[in-house]
Amino acid sequence: MKRTTLKSRLAVAAFVFLLSGMTAFAADTNLKVGGFVDGQYYGTNNSLSTEGFVVNDGALYMQKDMDNGGFHLDLPFSSNLINGVLGGNNFNFATNKAQAYVDYKYGMGVKWRLGQFDKLYGAESNDTVDLHFTRQGLLYNQENLRTHTGLSIGYEMDKFSIMALAADTNGSNTNLGGGKMDWGVVLAFAPEQFHVSAGWLMRQSAAGDKTHLYDIIAGTTMGGLEANLEFAMSKPPVGDSGIGIMAEGIYGVTDMISGGVRFDYTSKLDQTGIATGTQFNDIGVTVGPQFAMTKDLRVKADYTFTSMSVTPTVAGVDATKKHEYALAAVYKF
Repeated sequence: MKRTTLKSRLAVAAFVFLLSGMTAFAADTNLKVGGFVDGQYYGTNNSLSTEGFVVNDGALYMQKDMDNGGFHLDLPFSSNLINGVLGGNNFNFATNKAQAYVDYKYGMGVKWRLGQFDKLYGAESNDTVDLHFTRQGLLYNQENLRTHTGLSIGYEMDKFSIMALAADTNGSNTNLGGGKMDWGVVLAFAPEQFHVSAGWLMRQSAAGDKTHLYDIIAGTTMGGLEANLEFAMSKPPVGDSGIGIMAEGIYGVTDMISGGVRFDYTSKLDQTGIATGTQFNDIGVTVGPQFAMTKDLRVKADYTFTSMSVTPTVAGVDATKKHEYALAAVYKF
């Protein structure tokens, strides 16, 4: 008994020593450490995706900025889901949207970033801590963009900015040694209470086939109202172009309570793994409130209705309607 107690005390002492050492190191080197945890209960009428209680999202952040340069490390984690079903109590760690990059900004407004970093396109963030809703919508998921591994070079002047991108083929690094690259550019203008951006991205497959993505975003903030609109068009090397639209409105009723609605429409946008001639057309609507329990803790609840149609008709999936609901507690530290 005494030996067990001694081991416990030694373990606690070691943990406290390690934690204090990390804190002292961060203080001495101007290293910022943070992150968030998003715990959820999720339910749906889809029998293939019954998740229940999950760690939906989370991340550990480390960042250091000195003079005009710095580095950023973002290590995401979440419950291990296999085809939407909880696969044990292990975590997926540093997958899909991890970041690790260095950046530098010159005095005349020129800046660059090298490494793996968040996507330059799309209105919705990768991290749920930055969302009003518990999860991202259809357009975010079907654009199939999470990060870029490459180099971005940009210029900022007052409220205008331009960013150019050269990166590995998104999510696969299939170009290594083959010379296949993704190329893109984003123009943005953000005066007070309004922002608009337009982007182009050319993605290449391992065989060199080119898909062009065009993405336009506009938004405004007026009083307690925040509104965002996104239009995306994807032109594959073969077949018809796909389009996607996302519109959302969020209104702050009080400092602690806000409500929002999001509408998504996609047509032929995501053709990954789809048989030739088969096209998906999806509509999604999400509604729900958010409650600010403390400065760093948010509680969210929302309901999502999704309707999917397939052309030509495919048995079992030609008129699928899905209902989803979620309750989340998100803490940022």
